[in-house]
Amino acid sequence: MMFDVVTAALLFSISILSTRLYTKWNRQTAALDFVELKLKYILVAIAVLIAALALFSYSPAMLVYYGYLAAFTAALYASSYLLSGRHYVSIALTALFALSFMFAWNILTLNAFALTAGILFSIMLAAVMDNKSLLFFAAALTVFDIIMVLGPMPLMTSAAEKIITLQLPSIVILPTFPVGGGMILGLGDVIFASLLTIKTGEGKGWRKALTCALLIAASFTIFTFISYVLAGFGIRFLPATPPILAGWLLNMLFTRSKS
Repeated sequence: MMFDVVTAALLFSISILSTRLYTKWNRQTAALDFVELKLKYILVAIAVLIAALALFSYSPAMLVYYGYLAAFTAALYASSYLLSGRHYVSIALTALFALSFMFAWNILTLNAFALTAGILFSIMLAAVMDNKSLLFFAAALTVFDIIMVLGPMPLMTSAAEKIITLQLPSIVILPTFPVGGGMILGLGDVIFASLLTIKTGEGKGWRKALTCALLIAASFTIFTFISYVLAGFGIRFLPATPPILAGWLLNMLFTRSKS
């Protein structure tokens, strides 16, 4: 039987870590007056993401390389400053990323900074989203991911292939176990799973967040098994948001049935 537990275990661990950090985070030190994220801003963000994917898909590799690095560095600096309210924290983190990228870039440092960014971005999103925005965001992102990966114009697949080749910090590269090989997890998938777990913990408590993370991990384990099977038929990329959303919805169903 072909399945992988490493990727699911990572999703679980990062989601729980993000939730714990979110509960410890002091909003009083933040540099941003966080407000609820309106639905129209989510639509604008999705439109910008589509445009960026189109640009990445049809642009020369070097433009993608430098463009993504500039965007990632700016986002890393901005998110760390907005959450901490301290310039020295964001400067130190950004400088460490730049030095690592120039002199010690490998799978370990790539994974470390991709996961660090995933935690920061998920906490920021959780801080500005109410439940209504979260539901809309989860549904819109899942539909968007399916269309971009499996649709007639698979922009996500084209962009992912370039990012993988260029080793940019938008992916997490993991070994698989018990089946030998490798698995690539997108940064957006890490953010999505962490965001759903954080908001579950915020509304339902720590135990519900733990259950949510476990169900997302279980759903993702099934997803990796399906991925291995379909890979034998030449299907290399599948949208990862549906199994993450399924785990979250299953947790909501269990919560409602018990109540």
